[in-house]
Amino acid sequence: MIRQVYRNFYLFLSKNYYKHIVLHSFEYSDVVLSLDKPKLISLLNLKLNNTVLVSESTQISHRPVNNDTNVSYSFDKKYRANSYSQEDIVNKKNKSKLVKKKRNNIGNDDIFVKTKDDLFSKDTLDSSLLKSRKLNSKTKKKNKSKLENSNSDYSLLNASNVNNKNAINSPIEQNSVVINYPLTVEQLSSKLNIPGAEIITHLFLNKGISVTINQVLDVDTAKKIASHYNFTLLDFNDGTQNNFVLQNTLPSSDTVKRPPIVTILGHVDHGKTTLLDAILKTNLVVKESGGITQSIRGYEAEFEHDLKTYKLIFLDTPGHKSFKEMRVRGAKITDVVLLVIAFDDGLRPQTIEAINYIKEMNLNCILVITKTDDSNQNIDFILHDLSTYGLVYEKWGGDLRVVQVSALTGRNINTLLSEICVISDTKDFVANPNLLASGTIFESYLDKKQGPIAYLVVQNGTLKIGDIVVSSGIYGKVKSIINLLSQKVILSTPSSLVQVLGFPSLPNAGSAFHVVSNDKEAKQCCVSYSSPNSNLNLFKGLNNSLNQAATSGFKEVRLLIKADTQGSLEAVIDLLLSIPQSKVKLRIVSTSFGVVSNSDVELAAVTQSMIITFNIDLSSNIIGLTKKHNIIFKKFQIIYDLFEYIKDTMLDLIEPNYDKIFIGRAFVRTVFNMNRGVVAGCYVNQGKLIKMCHICVSRKDQVVYEGRLTSLKVIKDDVTQVLLDHECGLMCDYNLWEKDDIIDAYELVLRKKTL
Repeated sequence: MIRQVYRNFYLFLSKNYYKHIVLHSFEYSDVVLSLDKPKLISLLNLKLNNTVLVSESTQISHRPVNNDTNVSYSFDKKYRANSYSQEDIVNKKNKSKLVKKKRNNIGNDDIFVKTKDDLFSKDTLDSSLLKSRKLNSKTKKKNKSKLENSNSDYSLLNASNVNNKNAINSPIEQNSVVINYPLTVEQLSSKLNIPGAEIITHLFLNKGISVTINQVLDVDTAKKIASHYNFTLLDFNDGTQNNFVLQNTLPSSDTVKRPPIVTILGHVDHGKTTLLDAILKTNLVVKESGGITQSIRGYEAEFEHDLKTYKLIFLDTPGHKSFKEMRVRGAKITDVVLLVIAFDDGLRPQTIEAINYIKEMNLNCILVITKTDDSNQNIDFILHDLSTYGLVYEKWGGDLRVVQVSALTGRNINTLLSEICVISDTKDFVANPNLLASGTIFESYLDKKQGPIAYLVVQNGTLKIGDIVVSSGIYGKVKSIINLLSQKVILSTPSSLVQVLGFPSLPNAGSAFHVVSNDKEAKQCCVSYSSPNSNLNLFKGLNNSLNQAATSGFKEVRLLIKADTQGSLEAVIDLLLSIPQSKVKLRIVSTSFGVVSNSDVELAAVTQSMIITFNIDLSSNIIGLTKKHNIIFKKFQIIYDLFEYIKDTMLDLIEPNYDKIFIGRAFVRTVFNMNRGVVAGCYVNQGKLIKMCHICVSRKDQVVYEGRLTSLKVIKDDVTQVLLDHECGLMCDYNLWEKDDIIDAYELVLRKKTL
């Protein structure tokens, strides 16, 4: 729309009309006014004799004109008569017809913008004024809800882009990416939609790094590659990634009491599983490999308190430092924490880790002091240590409940359960069973017969067979629900820990899930999902040394790792992080869940990697393939054993180092040529010489030979040593002896290898 000053009035003319006037007149004005906040005035069908008059009092801003520009030249070049004929103008006008309202309805339209906020309001951008672009019949049916305007000066698309800050529901730009975990070249290629060969070439030519398509890149390297290809790096937390955040349910008329979820946290060997055995009256400890917990497990118990029956859900977590991710997931979904500390061991690293979770997440906590068979044992030193971390005993003015128990005798077990019930009553753990289910996936694994299996806790709503569940950017229909008693059920209520079959691929452990009404909604959730764990990358926080190519002559150990669950794989990776790699590098060729396949064996053969499995057995067919390709294969049930094996394998690649201990010195008096070689006749003037000791031969302060003393004789007799002030003849792999050469003898002591 063009604005023109005419006799103290502002004329609003259509573009074509303005061109028509200019092309048929000999003079024009170079003072053009523009509306500061224009509306879709061009939607009106302004005929050649129609103008819209605006009062002089209307505030309209002048657009500054660049006086340095040759206006006449620019205008003539753009609008010279031989470029546009009257017929051309009419034809062009007819190409972009606008939907016209009847003249009697135009007066009802609000033509001008009154406030700044009206510029892109719904009424301002009334789609009924626009005519959709001509589409084929299929596109019309598919997109009949979409409105488009091809030739309007103020289309909906342009209007929405005028102010990018207000324009959008999603903060994600088209050329943006989230990278906060290590990933392979192939996965980065898929994420950036850039050929893997191009990334490999870029790294080799510009960074001097040689990589393969399956090699893992650390976070910094992956981010630099993304930046090189002009991607905007985003950093979303898990709640943003899922567009779904679990919230605490407040009591209302629709809510009901739900069982509390109780997570047992503490250091390894402090008696967590033994305590659970005492509560459940089971014997779980004997079933654990190595006598330690290596996975997160759920259990269900009932307890009578104040004439009421309480249902309690327990989560047992590993105490080994490598299973940190499992403990974090347990803390995130819990209502009550049982902080277990052994009386004879006190606070340990994983105890302090659990304390940090309790404080950061503001969790309800009961301190359970185990291995207290004697009720008179003084626990003040433990309480004092805890107070330094902000957990103060309730009798000292804090809110920390304390129970001393003996799992062996069962002392105070009922007292502990009563304390849990009291917290359940006072904290009002409620949920609405009428809602669609939502909660957290705390573990996942790949079953060779059934496929992807997810262990999840329902925190609100009710999960049913046939529900569509969304998590980790994937969705599936629930086909099977199995409860903690290994029974198939048709639904699970709040606080249920269940095993679900139905996901097409493995969801990420630790991610939230929720049920949606239909496939369309599920797909929308997946499209908007962006996760640091997509494609099941479990290298979170992986050290750069784990995945960089061996350079500068470093030796390396190549590993193909298979584990039973995501939590186990996380623990193995965390374990590898703790191994120093200044002398020998670790290269992770591949990591995944489930059984070892033929393709895994082929990959190991091509990359010359060893196959390491955790809690997984090999079929006879795979064992035969590993032997055929001479592949080293090791399986482990205990994480300590895996750690020691990897460490010993790396140590074997390190060249032995020796400490030299001085034992004696001699000098050469004469040299004899014998059939077997040259003999140095020597005199021992310090210490002694020992056969097979290490010697250094010096001449004029320069070392001319180092090696083993292979033969030692006194006259013609072979001896093992020659003492101080005695003569002898010696031979070694050196024949260029000269008189007065000095021989220093050393005993070599093998130095302990370190990484």
